[in-house]
Amino acid sequence: MSVFKTASIARDLDLGQSMGWVAKTQGKSMWRQLAEITALALGPSKIEAQDYYKLALFRATLTPQDRRLFLGQKASSRLNVSLSPPPTGQWQMLANKLLTGYVLNGSGIRSPRNLAFYSELGGVPGLPALSSVAELVQYLRDVDLPIFGKPVDGSLAIGATSFIARTEADLIRLGDGRQVPVETLASQIAQYFGRGYLFQELVRQHPEVEALTGRAVGTLRVVTLWGEDAPKVLYCLHKLPAKGAMIDAHTYSSHALAHVDPATGRMLRVQNTYQMNTRTTQEAPATGAPLTDVTLPMVPEAMAVCETAHRLFPTHGLFGFDVMLSVDGPLISEMNTNPFHSMYQRAADRPVLNADFAPRFAEARAANEARIATRAKSVTRGAEGKRRK
Repeated sequence: MSVFKTASIARDLDLGQSMGWVAKTQGKSMWRQLAEITALALGPSKIEAQDYYKLALFRATLTPQDRRLFLGQKASSRLNVSLSPPPTGQWQMLANKLLTGYVLNGSGIRSPRNLAFYSELGGVPGLPALSSVAELVQYLRDVDLPIFGKPVDGSLAIGATSFIARTEADLIRLGDGRQVPVETLASQIAQYFGRGYLFQELVRQHPEVEALTGRAVGTLRVVTLWGEDAPKVLYCLHKLPAKGAMIDAHTYSSHALAHVDPATGRMLRVQNTYQMNTRTTQEAPATGAPLTDVTLPMVPEAMAVCETAHRLFPTHGLFGFDVMLSVDGPLISEMNTNPFHSMYQRAADRPVLNADFAPRFAEARAANEARIATRAKSVTRGAEGKRRK
């Protein structure tokens, strides 16, 4: 069995049980539920049955038009691609966390400090290169702990692990409390993440954030849109890790998503991801800290950093940033070209195609198409000029 998370972990609801519960408590028959699920699944929003129940789209307060404004994963990805067409952007480069960090740091935008890089394909400039299991073993025995590790091209927190301390028995204690032999960790890194595994500093969060998340880093998810004038924040979330977890994504315990006011950092609504959107969460899963009247520190500064970083990529209409609120200020951990808007819909209990966002999506799409067309004309003129010479 793998020590590392190697695949997406999603706790699905029991559909039969959910359908029966809705019929009993909401007065909506099973046939009516099936009709609504089918209409949403076949329509442009591509809402699946799990979405229907997790988002509580069965509620009588929602009209058919309200339900159609929520997006399933396929429709969400289609929206993102329309705003940042892959042929015009740097999707592959941005999928590589190491290269993204180089671009950000070279532009004066801070990200977590890199310590070493493992890859069966060879090393990279500026970092100690590890290329074998033996070298991984030696590195994990010698490096000052704690550190953090993650695949260079992973998503959904697959492979993300905090290495906290060594024991006298040549074991390493991980962020979730497990103690694992060094050789096992090294061999599994080579087995599952041979294309690249990045070791970084283990970021220490601002004390006010750590009081909510524990030592596991709970990142901000900041989505920015580039409209006519400049990139601007669309929405902001805070990912609250599960109890005992070392990441803020899905594990085998429930975590939560908070909708955050980007102007003030105030938590507006918090949703446990393992529960339907019929009730909010009042306590942080990891620490039990109350979530009423919480204002996160440094959020306006984090918004400004993300908008600045977005300017580096003018052919991308949309980004999803993961931002750490460290003791030394905001750090951009990752840049996502295809962020899941389901996270916003769960946290805010609001469709992503709402009356505030829909016009901004349209503006961003038009503005991005215009920028791409301008750049294409410039390239064409440059090529013609070279041919004349």
